[in-house]
Amino acid sequence: MVTPPISKDEKARLADLLSYNILDTPEEEELNEIVQLASEICNKPISTITLIDEKRQWHKARKGIDGREGERDFAFCAHAIHGDDLMMVPDAKQDERFHDNPLVEGAPNIRFYAGVPLKSAKGYSLGTLCVIGTEPTILTEVQQRALKILAKQVVTYFELRKNNRHLTEALKTVDKQKEELSSHNKTLTRLLSIIGHDLKGPVENLKQLFNLFVDGRLSKEEIDNLGADLNERLESTSDLLGNLLSWATSQLNDASLHSDKFDLHDIAEEQLHRIKRSAVDKGNSLLNKVKKGSVITADRDIIRFVIRNLIANANKFTSEGAISVTLEESEGLDRIIVEDTGQGMSQEAIKALFNWNDRRTTAGTSGEKGSGLGLLIVRQFASQCNGQLTIESEVGKGTKVVFEMAKGTNMEPSQE
Repeated sequence: MVTPPISKDEKARLADLLSYNILDTPEEEELNEIVQLASEICNKPISTITLIDEKRQWHKARKGIDGREGERDFAFCAHAIHGDDLMMVPDAKQDERFHDNPLVEGAPNIRFYAGVPLKSAKGYSLGTLCVIGTEPTILTEVQQRALKILAKQVVTYFELRKNNRHLTEALKTVDKQKEELSSHNKTLTRLLSIIGHDLKGPVENLKQLFNLFVDGRLSKEEIDNLGADLNERLESTSDLLGNLLSWATSQLNDASLHSDKFDLHDIAEEQLHRIKRSAVDKGNSLLNKVKKGSVITADRDIIRFVIRNLIANANKFTSEGAISVTLEESEGLDRIIVEDTGQGMSQEAIKALFNWNDRRTTAGTSGEKGSGLGLLIVRQFASQCNGQLTIESEVGKGTKVVFEMAKGTNMEPSQE
């Protein structure tokens, strides 16, 4: 027996074969019909469409044999792929390459073989279309020509199958790009709506006050009286702009959010200190119940944003009360809890908080204004962190907001 040779371009041939993504795939009726026809035309009991892999021969379609693969070293087809035309073995017992081949001496008892190389568009032989008999014989010219025509049809089918797969993948890519574009357009639409609805008004008011001041139409007493109001409007507008930028950046950025390790106690302390003056003016006490050394893994900027907005919101609706930040840890989850003893809200009011198209804001206990944007962004950030935002509240008794996120997970930008 002669072992089939390995061609010099074998690496490229195998790469071309793999590009068809056909090895180890289910049978396909169109190819089964071709081997059936080849067997009938050539009057042979066995016919296969065989692909030659690195160490095996694998049958994509077959008639007359049970198994779908065998050793390459014993494969007649592994010899046939080195030619450009039909390879015919009239009597395997009389051929030095095959006379003692296990496939000749045992099942399927090959005595006759004829195989046509399946040449790819790049010119590599992927395998063969072959017919096999158990008696010595030869094919007529008509049979040989028919087998070659059928082999071309097999290659054509392979190419169509490959092109169809590429087209399907391309369409999936287009659909994904359309979804991303739609998501970005949705973000831009919301962005313009927020700018027009929430940012334009405060900026116009500040502009009017500034013009009155420049024109000298305000007395010193009026300027003093407007100072506190002007400062409050500037802070409110600044917070709104910060929220807007944070949200827009997270929605339009395709990169994953950062995963940092940090002490949540320090972040909570930093943000509570930020609202300390406003809290003192309203008679509110601020409690950092997060234990020192409570290290979590998350996006530091996102968590800073979340705590800042939740405690600012709590302070807005609380007077002569208390605001606390707590961390609860369980298997797989971190829960950041901001709780207040403020005025609370009804279940109907809670549901209305998360309506992008009909956002409403309620004045705080000291008449503070807001945009209703902060909680919407916090909820989206919770989704990005593989978690959720929940609110428990009772009118006159206070509110508890829980920002829950998966512990130490990789976070991807939200597609909401």
